[in-house]
Order: sequence, then C-alpha cells, then structure tokens
Amino acid sequence: MITVNLTKITDGGSKETIGYSGTPSTPFAKGAVRWNNSSMCFEIDAGSYWHSMPNYVNVDLDERTSKVLNWAEKKMNEEIEFKKLAETNTAVKDLLDTIEIAKQKLEMVKTLTQ
Repeated sequence: MITVNLTKITDGGSKETIGYSGTPSTPFAKGAVRWNNSSMCFEIDAGSYWHSMPNYVNVDLDERTSKVLNWAEKKMNEEIEFKKLAETNTAVKDLLDTIEIAKQKLEMVKTLTQ
C-alpha cells in the first residue's frame, strides 16, 4: 500500500492537500523514489530492496564560492555586532547613520553619472 500526500500552495497562499492511496498495479522500476512515513525519509529502489536516503544534502563548493560565503558571513556578523553596539553607544549609532547617508549619496552620484 502506498500513500502519497502533497500540499499545493495556490497563488493566494491557501493550502490544498492532494492525496493518493493504493497499491501500484506494476512493480517499481529500479531507481524509483518514494517517501517512507514510518522512517520519515526518502527511499530509492535498489532493485531488490529500498535504500534509505539521508534527509540532508551535502554540497561541495568550489574555492571561490566558499570564499564568497565566508566573506558574506563575516560581513553579516560585523553588521550584527555594530547594530548591537549602536543600541548602547550613540557615537557608534551616529557613525553608522553617517555611513548610510554616504552610501545613499554614492548611489545617487552613480545614477547621475550613468
């Protein structure tokens, strides 16, 4: 017996459950994928048995992508730290405000020179 329930989210944001329950009339093809409700994971048909697949994905990144992600994380942590400091230190808040104004001016000059 196989039970499949999918949730369709419409453009308006409402959810609609689409389901199927029954016994397939033909055997699964090797390589077929199914969801196992008992083990809460996907399984792949290896021919004579179902092989459980992990519920996570490992992605190998090239060196450049790894550097970009590390840089982005460092910048994000710096911003969080400065915003936290600005909550209790008016000098830091004033400097952050000045940086924001300078960024806006830079964008304006960039737009005018294009």
